[in-house]
Amino acid sequence: MTESIKTILVPVDGSRHAAAGARYADRLARALGASVELLHAFPESPRALMERLGNTVEQAVVSRMTEDAFEAMRADSASRAFSRARSLLPDDAVAMTERTLAGDPANAVATHARASDAPMIVMGRRGLGRVREFLLGSVSEGVLYNATCPVTVVSDEDDVAGRVLVVPVDGSDPSMAAVRHAAMLAGSTGAAIHLLHVFPSSPREIPGVGGSMAEMAGIGPFSEHSFSKLADESAAKAFAQARERIGTAGIEVVDVRRGGDPATAINAYSREVGEGEVIIGARGLSRLENFLMGSVSRRVVHGAHCPVTIVH
Repeated sequence: MTESIKTILVPVDGSRHAAAGARYADRLARALGASVELLHAFPESPRALMERLGNTVEQAVVSRMTEDAFEAMRADSASRAFSRARSLLPDDAVAMTERTLAGDPANAVATHARASDAPMIVMGRRGLGRVREFLLGSVSEGVLYNATCPVTVVSDEDDVAGRVLVVPVDGSDPSMAAVRHAAMLAGSTGAAIHLLHVFPSSPREIPGVGGSMAEMAGIGPFSEHSFSKLADESAAKAFAQARERIGTAGIEVVDVRRGGDPATAINAYSREVGEGEVIIGARGLSRLENFLMGSVSRRVVHGAHCPVTIVH
């Protein structure tokens, strides 16, 4: 299993989407025994804020600000964001600390996470900050791919670590990192793990980088039998490696196979299981020319109806 999570970082900006991240983090912290820190990122200077505002009336106002006025604006923005998040938490929520970060939100959050103790980040799928949407959906994406720790993206009504953790596996190191994280969560929450292996439905679906199918697969021309055998071998190897990582900790593990486009299959299966969460490696390298690629995790995040955790 992976190292236990000790710190859950939650970027907030005053939006209901960001507050959803705080609610999710509260429930997850209870299960993991972790601490929670609310983060609010704000530009480091009036000039930086003006650059983000563009050619607007607000920019003209900021350009005439004194340093004291700018600091007061930063403090007010943080206070509002923290208060909004706390107002939507249950009365018995875990204790949460607060920290204001200076700089670009995605970089500031990712940098702070690298200096934290065994962290993960939980954030809303889209934020709408008070300074012209300073914390945007694109910031969530920036954090996803700048961070080096697990990042969970949630929607307003997502529940914590649903009854099923859907983990796409292909035998790559990133997918095994996702398996380790899922095992840690399952051990703390009692969730089942569904290992999902997605393979092309036909040879025509195998993405290539030139050359024949035989050259890409290294097994000669495909027959229906040889292609089916290749799919069976790929799934068996991926499942065996994943189960070895999970170990025998009393966790329910189910092997699931699907065909077709990986992102589509992953999101479709997560809908089938209902109360679930997808945990996926930041980049997978399957046997057939990166069939499960980093871009798949991005598409899963954008198309999912449930929490999605990207594990680096």
